[in-house]
Parts: sequence; C-alpha cells; structure tokens
Amino acid sequence: MTGEPLDFTNWVEGEPNNYEGLEHYAAMWPWQVGEWNDYAHDFQNLVLIEYIPNDMPEEPIVEGTWKMAPMPGALRVGPTPYSGDWWSNSADDVQIRGCYFDDYFVFNADGSFQNVLGDETWLEWWQGVDAEQCGMPVYPHDGSNPATWDFNEETGQITLTGMGAYVGLPKAVNAGELPNVDVPESVTYNVTLENGMMTLVIEAGAGVFWTFDLVPALDGEAVYFVKEDYADVTNPENWDHVTESVAIMRGDNQGLYNPYVEDSYNGLGPSGTLWSPGPTSDSNGMNYMEWVDAIGGNAISLPDPNNTPQLKNLNSPTQLVLTYL
Repeated sequence: MTGEPLDFTNWVEGEPNNYEGLEHYAAMWPWQVGEWNDYAHDFQNLVLIEYIPNDMPEEPIVEGTWKMAPMPGALRVGPTPYSGDWWSNSADDVQIRGCYFDDYFVFNADGSFQNVLGDETWLEWWQGVDAEQCGMPVYPHDGSNPATWDFNEETGQITLTGMGAYVGLPKAVNAGELPNVDVPESVTYNVTLENGMMTLVIEAGAGVFWTFDLVPALDGEAVYFVKEDYADVTNPENWDHVTESVAIMRGDNQGLYNPYVEDSYNGLGPSGTLWSPGPTSDSNGMNYMEWVDAIGGNAISLPDPNNTPQLKNLNSPTQLVLTYL
C-alpha cells in the first residue's frame, strides 16, 4: 500500500472496527449496497490489493561495494541467461568457497573499479594450482592493475576497463573462457538491479552464459536490538530500524509489523519485507515469503530460536536474524 489518504470512503455504520486488531482489509457484501466492511487477511473471498514497495530508488544504483550473494545458485552457468542448468553453487559451496564469497567488487564514485580479494580467493587449475582451492590471488586477477567502470543505463550493461578486472569469475570474458582466450582489456556484462540485488550475465563465447547474483557488502559489526517489555510502540527509539522506510516492531502480543506504515500487526508481517525460514545458508532468492508464512502461520506461537526466520528487505538486502525469548 502507498499510505496515501483516501479521498472517498463508504463504510457501514460502526465500521471499520478492526476486530481483535486483525482486520486490515475492506470488503463489500451485496446486501450492504456498496458499503464497506473490514475483514482479516485470511477472510475467504476474492480480493484486489495494490502493493507498492516503499521508497524504491527511481534509478538503478551500481555505485558501491558488492559481493557474491551467500546463497545457493548465486554463481551459475547454462545455455541461456540466468540458467544454472549446467552447474550452480550449492549451500555447502558458500562455506567451502568462503574465500571467494568474501571478495569485494568495488564500484567507486569517481569511476574507478577495484577487486578487493584479501589474502585468499578461489583458484582454478588454469591459475597454476593442482586442484580448485583457496589461495593467494594470481596476477592479473589480483586487483593490482588500475581499472574503471561504466554503466550504460540505456543498454543495461556494465563495462570494466583494465586488464584483469572482473566481477563474478575471472575466467568468464566476452570472447570465451580463460585460458582458451587471451585476457582482455575490458569486459562487458548485462546487468539487472532489483530488490537490492545486482545480477550480472556474461556470454563467455557462443551459448555459454555465466550469471552472478551480488548483494551490497555490509560494513561494520553486527547490530543487536532488544525491545524492552511494554515499551512505548509509538516511540521510534523503541523501533528496530532497518532502512529509512522499514523498521521492525512488535507490541506486547501478536506479530511483527513495520511502524513506519502500520499501527499494529496486519496479519501478514512488516510491510516492505520478505522472509525465509531457517538458516541464511539454506535460503535462496526464490524462497522468501511473508513473515506470517515464514513462522508457520501462527503469530502467537513464535518459532524455535534454532529455526528463526531471516529477513530480506525489499529495498535492500539487509539480513536480520530474530531470536524470540
């Protein structure tokens, strides 16, 4: 919902009454002659709902520091864009290739680009190792050469210029896969930005499409938030702020909601968020859902702390781990 005020209402007398604090949807009965009543989200009837994510950026933003999304399928290859038919990383790979999933791809405001790999990254046989393993970055794919980036919004393409600069995998270049082709001076990727995730696709030779899902790299240490019992839910100091338009709040009972746009639990969960049950390592971009579904449909009987839901904010990829006490 956009939160804009209505310029017309036609409620039945005494409505809306928000019975038990769960009625956040309007309905009409034939015998009420076009007048409105309010109902809960699980009311058995056909409904039409407008949903507009809060404060989505007007233009895609590439600038910043990105890393591979730590989830299954973030790195994949197949015969078509976005396909992982031939191979994709597993949940175990996120741990096994930890030296790869912590690499940074930095798109600086001045147009310069950096591969920040640290002491180790993931190496393949063509880089001089006997088997795939973590190891010291190998020139020219070690971030030592100066590079620049350019985003063409009309074509939806990012071009990196500078020998050895890459996003995703160093071997995937436009002419083919290294070492079968020469290291190029530039590499161009097709890019989409949606829900805080950046997805790059490169055709590495004819009919070989590598796809990389990236998320912004979060700086700093973990932030812990605890709401005191019976705290004033209208005081923003008692909200767990996630972004400028999303905060997490729970009253003295019922479920979570977003106090920026809601006064209480709406039967689904905080607006502007999607959730995945279980550990972050088990989640992927396709299994996020409304909070009420992630916790099993019962906002009163909250989940076991060992199986807490993970947050995917629609406006940024912030991950939030909730522990219920």
